[in-house]
Amino acid sequence: MTDIHALLNRSVFIPLYDLKERNHRLRHVRDIEMFNALSRDTLETEQWRNLKNMLEHAYENVPYYRRAYRQAGISPDDIHAPMDMVKLPTLTRQDIRVHGGELLADGVVQNTLVESGTGGTISSPITIYLSPECMDLRLAATIAFNKWFGYELGDKAVLFWGAAQDFPKLDGIHAVKSKVRNFLTSRIRWMPTSYLDDPIMAEYYEQLQTYKPAVIQAYPTPLYLFAKFMAEHNLSYRPKTITVAAEPMYDYQREMIESVFQCKVFDWYGSRELGHMASECRLHNGLHINAHHLFVEVISGGKQVYDSEGTLVVTDLRNEAMPLIRYEIGDVGVISKRLCSCGSALPILEHVSGRLVDTFLTRSGGCVPGVALTNRIIKDCRGIEQMQIVQRDFELFTIRIVKGKAFSENTLTTLNAALRAYFKTDVNVEHEFVSSIPLEKSGKSRFCICEMGQTAGSISPH
Repeated sequence: MTDIHALLNRSVFIPLYDLKERNHRLRHVRDIEMFNALSRDTLETEQWRNLKNMLEHAYENVPYYRRAYRQAGISPDDIHAPMDMVKLPTLTRQDIRVHGGELLADGVVQNTLVESGTGGTISSPITIYLSPECMDLRLAATIAFNKWFGYELGDKAVLFWGAAQDFPKLDGIHAVKSKVRNFLTSRIRWMPTSYLDDPIMAEYYEQLQTYKPAVIQAYPTPLYLFAKFMAEHNLSYRPKTITVAAEPMYDYQREMIESVFQCKVFDWYGSRELGHMASECRLHNGLHINAHHLFVEVISGGKQVYDSEGTLVVTDLRNEAMPLIRYEIGDVGVISKRLCSCGSALPILEHVSGRLVDTFLTRSGGCVPGVALTNRIIKDCRGIEQMQIVQRDFELFTIRIVKGKAFSENTLTTLNAALRAYFKTDVNVEHEFVSSIPLEKSGKSRFCICEMGQTAGSISPH
């Protein structure tokens, strides 16, 4: 059945809204789609031109890079090809925390910028500022790659995402305007996944049947748990498409979700710092990098490597207000030079890993997805630099903490209260103060550990 509202959305409501807001995202969508259709040689030429322009802009206009590159005895003139990028120092989260003000370009007016704080999983959030033009470009990239998934502007969608307190809380006229805008343009319904049990999942299923979304967007683990619930209760719902992000998706999760919902699942990779970074195509054989916006390196032993695992280092080609050049995003991955048979010449991120996620259990049979819990806690507890939560029993936790500058006794009070709220019961918490969170033997960070018979990454498939 044709969704008349979706057609009106695409052809009337969204263009009028963009005209009112003076943004150019629909024009940018066309530009991105044209870029994505280029041959490999032409694409690399365009990306290199954008990269050189950003390096020169940062060196001339951004105090941090001017100082850092001079100290390193290097300038953009020394970068003759993409492989020369390894000559430049990398940028870490800690660099941004300490030197954030210096990373703003000369002459930008901060109150005209868009603030985009990072998520917090293993380390405390940082603040990134975007120019309005960069924000429009990021929205456009999301729209362009969503079309790969079959998610068109105007489609109704539900989000199995985060916690209720993560979603915007507006009062008065702002709440009314937000609801009207969502009804006319976004058409999104939120389904918080900070805590899941059978009654909550039964309610969510009823909402699916009532709202009838064409698209489901989700964290993989909560959606997998919901799919298991549907299978166990012989329930069915068939959306047009499903997209997942924010944590690794395992093969058994994909198989369960696709079996229950009878549609394909598309994985994508992104961050608040850098936007939409890479997306699966219809062949589901790796993720195509958003080369219109980003230059991505995989570094091992100080060198760029292909077809082997290394640290992901990313340069934003579009955010002139606060350039991120050779930013260590904290993940590891593999880049390939192969051409995908889907026809796109965009470079391929074969896989991304780096953070292992467990799901915590409650005595009542409910689940608390680790990514939702840690995102919320580390955002609220500003005195925590890094954190790892270990569940030893239903109400017994060990939390390893790297203290930040703002740490106080109140930090622990806030932390313990958040745990009680999420698990809906009193919990026994042991705090361990450490200098760093150790990595697994694989080199991956594990910020949520459940020692109650789970596999890393999720509830066991069996």
